[in-house]
Amino acid sequence: MNRRRMTSGRESEPDIGHDATELHGILEQYEALLQAGTAPPIESFVADYPQHAQALAQILPTVQVLLDLSEHTEDESVLSLARDSERAPRELGDFRLQREIGRGGMGIVYEAEQLSLRRQVAVKVLPFACMLDSQQLQRFMNEARAAASLHHPHIVNAFYVGQERGLHFYAMRLINGVSLAELIERLRAANGAATTPCRSTRSVDHIDGDTDTLPAVEFSTHRNKPDHYRAVARLGRQAADALEYAHSMGIVHRDIKPSNLLLEDSHLWLTDFGLAATQSDKTLTLSGDVLGTLRYSSPEQVSGESKHADPRADIYSLGVTLYELIALQPALTGETRARLIHNVVNSQPVALHRLAPLAPTDLTKIIAKAASKSPDDRYTTAAELRDDLDRFLDGKPVKARRIGLLHSSYRAARRYPLQVSLLAVIMLLLVVLATGGFYSAARQKRINRQLESRNYSAEVNGSYRAWEEGRPLEVLSHLSRYEGDEYEHLRGFEWYYLRRRLERSLDVPAAVHPGAVLYAIHSPDDSMVLTACEDGIIRYWNATDLSFIKSIKAHDDKVRWLEYSPDGEWLVSSCADGSVKLWQANTHELLATLPQREAGVPQATFSPDGRFLATVEFHKAVQLYEIQRGDDGPTFVPAAVGEHVAIRRASFSPNSRVLVTSSDSRGVHIWEVSAEPPIRLKLSTRFSTVGEALQTAFSPSGDRLAVTEGDRVGLWDTQAWTPVATPVDVDGVTAVATCPTSHQFAAAGKLGSIWLFDDSLQLIGIAPAHLQSVRSLTFSKCGRYVITASDDNTVKRWALDSLLSASSIAQPDELRSGSVSWKSLQLCQVADGDAHERHRVLAVLTSSPYLMTDENRRQSRLVVVDLTAGSSATIASGEAEYTRMVRSPNSRQIAVVGSTVERHRFFEVWDVVDRRKVMRIESPDTGAFVGAAFANEQPWLAVAGTSSNTFQNSTAELWDIEHRKLRQRWTDVPMMAVTFSPDDRQLLLGGGDWSDGRIEVLDIAGEREPIKLPVHRHLISDIRFHPSGAALMALSKEGGYRTWRWPDMKLLVDQDRIRNETYCVSFSPQGKTFVMAIANGIEFWQTETGLQLGTLTAPVPLASPKFSADGNMLVALGRNDSIYVWYRDGRQRVIPIPDAE
Repeated sequence: MNRRRMTSGRESEPDIGHDATELHGILEQYEALLQAGTAPPIESFVADYPQHAQALAQILPTVQVLLDLSEHTEDESVLSLARDSERAPRELGDFRLQREIGRGGMGIVYEAEQLSLRRQVAVKVLPFACMLDSQQLQRFMNEARAAASLHHPHIVNAFYVGQERGLHFYAMRLINGVSLAELIERLRAANGAATTPCRSTRSVDHIDGDTDTLPAVEFSTHRNKPDHYRAVARLGRQAADALEYAHSMGIVHRDIKPSNLLLEDSHLWLTDFGLAATQSDKTLTLSGDVLGTLRYSSPEQVSGESKHADPRADIYSLGVTLYELIALQPALTGETRARLIHNVVNSQPVALHRLAPLAPTDLTKIIAKAASKSPDDRYTTAAELRDDLDRFLDGKPVKARRIGLLHSSYRAARRYPLQVSLLAVIMLLLVVLATGGFYSAARQKRINRQLESRNYSAEVNGSYRAWEEGRPLEVLSHLSRYEGDEYEHLRGFEWYYLRRRLERSLDVPAAVHPGAVLYAIHSPDDSMVLTACEDGIIRYWNATDLSFIKSIKAHDDKVRWLEYSPDGEWLVSSCADGSVKLWQANTHELLATLPQREAGVPQATFSPDGRFLATVEFHKAVQLYEIQRGDDGPTFVPAAVGEHVAIRRASFSPNSRVLVTSSDSRGVHIWEVSAEPPIRLKLSTRFSTVGEALQTAFSPSGDRLAVTEGDRVGLWDTQAWTPVATPVDVDGVTAVATCPTSHQFAAAGKLGSIWLFDDSLQLIGIAPAHLQSVRSLTFSKCGRYVITASDDNTVKRWALDSLLSASSIAQPDELRSGSVSWKSLQLCQVADGDAHERHRVLAVLTSSPYLMTDENRRQSRLVVVDLTAGSSATIASGEAEYTRMVRSPNSRQIAVVGSTVERHRFFEVWDVVDRRKVMRIESPDTGAFVGAAFANEQPWLAVAGTSSNTFQNSTAELWDIEHRKLRQRWTDVPMMAVTFSPDDRQLLLGGGDWSDGRIEVLDIAGEREPIKLPVHRHLISDIRFHPSGAALMALSKEGGYRTWRWPDMKLLVDQDRIRNETYCVSFSPQGKTFVMAIANGIEFWQTETGLQLGTLTAPVPLASPKFSADGNMLVALGRNDSIYVWYRDGRQRVIPIPDAE
């Protein structure tokens, strides 16, 4: 056995490529002689053909070897066996061949056992057809050398190369998997794609594997799932990594295609280097040769430039392979070879996003770049392709970009100069014709945009009004009109806050019923909720999460009322069919049924002392029963009747001595219940209401009676039976209930909201509860929960604290007197430091009395509040009177200005993160600094002040805070508001006096004269640049504002006296909206149109509203020194600041 290893040098091989046809005939003749058993010795047979002596001397022994190793080959020639037979020689040196698992033009691959190591391997054997061609033999040897020299986790390398009695072969790793060609076929079948005649992915050079299931990679059988595309990217990344290694070793594969990429589980292997070229040896490729499979060959290969193909040819082939793996069809096809060559060179494949619309855009861009026609447009190296795929898998921006229109147009012009010239002429004509219409269309677009903005502002403003009036369904209707992605350019904090606030308010556990719920109560121990529905069934629910427990069929018609007896022993239910039933509370046993009434019974209620049961016969009378207890159960003895036209409800007083009935006829009757026999009802008094009296409820003490009066709620003094206050409008009120443990009571109505009042009929707040009418509202016995039943088929349980929070922004426990008058707040979102610090939001506030004395000095303070942690710290107190505070652009520093105890102007710069004073400058001038601003880029701080309240002797100073140096000083300038231009070249000052406001624009370099701009009849209190730097806003103290375009100062918006008094304005980070502080609220305004968007209310006057840098938070400072916070996700909170010690 002649076994040899592959060496780096070339072996001397015979030239067997001459006159191959004649040589084939000679071999077939020898084969016949061998099969007949009459073959002469090789030496004498070779002597008969001297012209082929050298070739025959080497080949004939090999033919004999194949014949010896073959079994059961009676019907096939040895030569055909070597070329085509599925049967294989049994042993080649150290390898026993077992079965054929693949074949192609460059060899036949067998599964074999390596005898010495007893392991399964793959052996590739060169067929005789290739041995007769010297170039193919050399390529086989090149493939073996390449496979042996490459050691990479994604390349199938050869570990043994040999020649056994003239038969060339090499051994390599056995891959138990499928090729990408087979995978594509299966994906195509799984997605229902028809198989076309051009099934190029199914090459004959493949490895047989398990055909029952897909390989264990993260492929979905449906390509619309994200995992499919990520799996494609991972396979592409592995292939690119293997190619980069091969290229670095000087080897270009030149035949990348699906059948040469094998999958073993999720691991990809690159194989078949039969057409590979090395930098040192390209002699087998001549100009004009077309190597590789046409469909996957690069344009330069198909053009016959294979000799000059570089690694970018492999990148192209991998790109079109990945294209096919996603699209499940070849990138390019052709009916004929010539047509296919033309398309590969000249035609562009269909855009991948059209064939696979859900494919990630970044992945399609990577594949498009890899498969570019021009090598210059592709990735320069496979490493670049690999790295871009890594970026895609990591969710980072990729470097691949679609080829620009200019570039593609230039390439098209080179290919089709005549057509492009004609197209250019047509385009020019179209441009000329469209020029006139362009300006008209642009004008119309502006008009449409303004109209759209106006409509948006009207809808959002309407939603805020509906919120304040307790109409949640109307809120949802307004906001839902702008939910789509196409309205993102309009929506701002104001929309998201209210939408999420509504969702949070309605998002509580709900017990869902098959129809409208008519009534709901708590069990005596508050552990369960009982509900009455239109289907006559009483349902029991867990009070904690409203999970269903059980149900009983109580009546044949609608259950109108449920109530427990005062001792919790019985449960009474009344029905629309006139029936009233008494149940044992624990066992649900039916104890008694009262005589059925002709009309429905909307209510059956126990007296608080448990002696009586009053039933209301709809629109007729109230029937009073005395409850007598016996061994056989309770007995209900009719005791008295009180007739009341259009009666709807009845309520006992807490002492059980008074029964109140209400009716549709606007009348309330007060009946005395006799304590001793004979029991009777005596009408003692009556009063009229402003509307239908549908519901009544006594307070726990009995001194108040809440009454629904049409669309109003009234409160009556039960001693004199006079109104406590003017009834409050509650649209469509349907229910009223009093809290058993406090002086509060609640009402609900057809609009779905809950209204909370105190015992003087002062409104505490309105909370949205349902999107349809509320049928009933009851308190729990502990007074901490409210149950509502609604036409929306649900029952909801509300914690009273959460209702207060949802109804209006929560107030701190104690409101301070409000004696402090100077207030300012800044919001600092820390942008540097460690990961934890980057999420910190710090609010810094100042508060001072107008005139500081020894008695009130401690009220003047500087406080830092960590909104993330909820903690606060006073860092300065009693040192000065603070009039204003400003924040540096990086949010790390703040500057405070004001007046010292000795009445001198001063300013300080603080580091709010470290909470330390950076610098303090005290001026010899008397008075106070009242305005300040940090520069945008320069280390400058501008301050402005005056010596008196008459605005005389006003000055402005520009300080270099890095060097603590005064740069410039101006006199007789406005000083209430200060800001820098976006480029820091101008300093803008706003102010004036009480009757004449103005703005001055000062050129810091002094190269231009100051620009004086009279803007209002009133004092300017604030000036701000739009975040884009393209507009300037000035706010009047009397409530108006103006906006100019910067820097030409063209007036854009003029709103005069929209409010009585405003002091500060703040833009949202994107500039779509701005907010102004007004009395007890924050107003949202639309920047583009100058229209109001809505109002956030608070229980105290607010100042200094500020957006956080990310736009997710809005903060304002209350008169009570509390910080009011609203979040974009609908949350709100109040952070009280402790009094200075």
